[in-house]
Amino acid sequence: DRASFMHPDTPLPTEKMILRPFNILYLDKISGGGMHDGDTALFVGPSGGGKTLVGTHVAWAKALVGEHALYLSYEQAMENNIASDLLVRFYTLATGIDRKVFDNVDFATLSPTILQQLQSARERFGRFLLPYDMSRENCGFGGVAEIKSILQQERRQENNPTIIVVDWLQTAVSRFMASQQMKDTDTTQQMEAFARDFAQMCRDEKVNGLLLQQLETASSRSRTIEAHHTLAARCKSLGFYCRLCFGIARLNEDNIGKMVCTKNTAGDLKDAHQIVRL
Repeated sequence: DRASFMHPDTPLPTEKMILRPFNILYLDKISGGGMHDGDTALFVGPSGGGKTLVGTHVAWAKALVGEHALYLSYEQAMENNIASDLLVRFYTLATGIDRKVFDNVDFATLSPTILQQLQSARERFGRFLLPYDMSRENCGFGGVAEIKSILQQERRQENNPTIIVVDWLQTAVSRFMASQQMKDTDTTQQMEAFARDFAQMCRDEKVNGLLLQQLETASSRSRTIEAHHTLAARCKSLGFYCRLCFGIARLNEDNIGKMVCTKNTAGDLKDAHQIVRL
């Protein structure tokens, strides 16, 4: 029932709360219009299913309309001289150039034309995109408290992020547990605690949150989305504190995917399926 998905501390939307669209057509359609201030959304899916792609699209869409987006990458490193996978995604979105041009390429070997396109994109939208490499040795171990500290630091620099993307949740929790010398058996409990504290922090700071989490399917050969009831059961504990819950997976190599919304902006249980181009 609905009570099993809605935490008692999660406020219901009111007319005074601002509904912020994702500015991505398929997400706004399936979610019910976007996210209210302070809402958190959970995206789960199998490896290679399109979670990071959705996260980068959301962050870039915010930058395009002049909103700051804080992107915390716990899984993928961002090197300055080599186009890492995460940076490649942003470069492709910024220039419209095929991502293969940037794959594992030293910047010094890129053509002047491409470098000029990148520089132009940085000048127009770069200041709104705030990516952090949380996989480095000296950061990424502080859990939600560290995320809040980064948010406050950006605000002191007169940046005002409207969304925080955590990529991935499990890696963020694993690094925090390592710093606290916790046992692996505590992982499930700590992931729930992280989701709860992150959602609470977003509500307090009136900023939207996006949690990306890997979800392995029962079939090792498949990247397709699981049945709705299975997906709902698997993300139930993490989605307990989130306003919106989505499952996503690619269906083929042409970037055609399937998205399942198990809970929408109003907090209602849903069984909405949508075919999307990722």
